[in-house]
Amino acid sequence: MHYTNEKIIEGCVNEITDKATLINSTTEKDGKKGFLWQGVCVEKPDGNFFLNQEVFYELDNFYAFEINNNNLTDIRGEVLLELQLH
Repeated sequence: MHYTNEKIIEGCVNEITDKATLINSTTEKDGKKGFLWQGVCVEKPDGNFFLNQEVFYELDNFYAFEINNNNLTDIRGEVLLELQLH
């Protein structure tokens, strides 16, 4: 969930943990490249949340990290380059 100052923020989140799924979720919507994937979403103002709602994630909302020996490395740029989405 997204929280700011102990209040729920509207939006959707989820993760893709394997390359094949990421490649298969790549799409374009309204001329923008991104990923179509299920999300866990919170809807304001009542705070309802929905599991596995299909969501289009624009590239601006895409993050990629690698965890190695408790170190977090931002690999967003190289993933987008590899997927030819840069």
